[in-house]
Amino acid sequence: MSADGTLRAVAAPIGLVGLSVIFGLTFSVVTGGDPEREARTPATGSRQTQVGLPARAGLLTERAYATFGRRFAGVWTDPEDEGRAKIGVVGLIPSDWVLGDALLVSLGIAGDVVAVPRSYVELKAADAWIGGHLGAANINSKVPIAAGIQTENNVVLMTVPPHIQLTKRQEAFIWSSVKKYGNALRVAQVGQIPTTLPCRGVFCSPPLRGGVQIYSDITGCTGAFIGRRAVNGALVQMTAGHCQTVWDRTWLTSFVDGTEHVIGKVISKTFSEAGDAGAVLITNPSGFSPRAWVVIRGGAGVTNNQAYRISSEGTPLVGTRVCMTGGTLHASSCGRVTRVGVSVTYIDHGVTVRGLVEASMCAFPGDSGAPVFANHIAYGIVSGRLRLNPCATLFQPIKAAEALTNVNVSHEAG
Repeated sequence: MSADGTLRAVAAPIGLVGLSVIFGLTFSVVTGGDPEREARTPATGSRQTQVGLPARAGLLTERAYATFGRRFAGVWTDPEDEGRAKIGVVGLIPSDWVLGDALLVSLGIAGDVVAVPRSYVELKAADAWIGGHLGAANINSKVPIAAGIQTENNVVLMTVPPHIQLTKRQEAFIWSSVKKYGNALRVAQVGQIPTTLPCRGVFCSPPLRGGVQIYSDITGCTGAFIGRRAVNGALVQMTAGHCQTVWDRTWLTSFVDGTEHVIGKVISKTFSEAGDAGAVLITNPSGFSPRAWVVIRGGAGVTNNQAYRISSEGTPLVGTRVCMTGGTLHASSCGRVTRVGVSVTYIDHGVTVRGLVEASMCAFPGDSGAPVFANHIAYGIVSGRLRLNPCATLFQPIKAAEALTNVNVSHEAG
């Protein structure tokens, strides 16, 4: 879809000449890859579109870290290489290829080991330091700074406003960040403003599922996945935490006949540096008959499916293809993950949120709380987007959302 190209254009390091003049710095692009390695015949077989990777991304990440230790530099997928997995390793030696191939074969994943200059531990430390100071840096700013890890480029990407819109506080923060992390940090000028996405939209009759509009007396969002409380197994509707912050009482939805129905009260909400996730108790499960489904609304490259089954949760990697269905009249949208560990300051709420994921899906007002999924895997919950670019969507990773709400995504058909 065109969404992929749109977001990559935004994330590219444009307008860096001005920043170089301001700070007297040279900004470089760092890429991974090993031509000699590419010439070898991988033990994982022929080049083909990934099947096993989406469901095993988290496991691959864990085992790759266990294999390479502090030299591990992250896992990502390469859409230009037929979706093959890439494992970054610092100080690559021939035996690493053997270990990497054995790991990939054991998981049934087609992929390669590539050499990169920085470990994931280094990138994560830089991302955590920047994220921890981001809220203070964005105070009284019109266009906030944001940052997150681009594993495929082995850098932390910091997006900053044009010089004319920079505050003195932001200038000082950019300077200190670049001075501290050097080429591990890529700085890109954009005029984007992160904003959440409350509104009203479309509905479904029972069973209750993800991708339908939910609303309160003053705002509207989208229901994400059906879940169960870890403490007692009660059914809930997951959504974005900022929706519950705006309205922390009873939430409703409508059926296709226009009748209004109470879902229930908010039982969990987080909208802070810890993340953006919430849950609404389903007080009438027999009436709603909740299912582990999400709605897919047809459009360019997307086929209608009102009962798309969710059977597991996954870890989003840079390059992973993901889709979302929001509670607006727009079609479902798909794109690629472009940054992980993203920290943003939402100007409309004045809240800094860390640990988000950025993807080139297109979201619109009313899509806050929408389910993010692919291959029947739950990946996250839509948190917001960059205001001037509807195809730069931010979402809360699903496993973090489960931990924040003490809810587990349901895999039950009924």
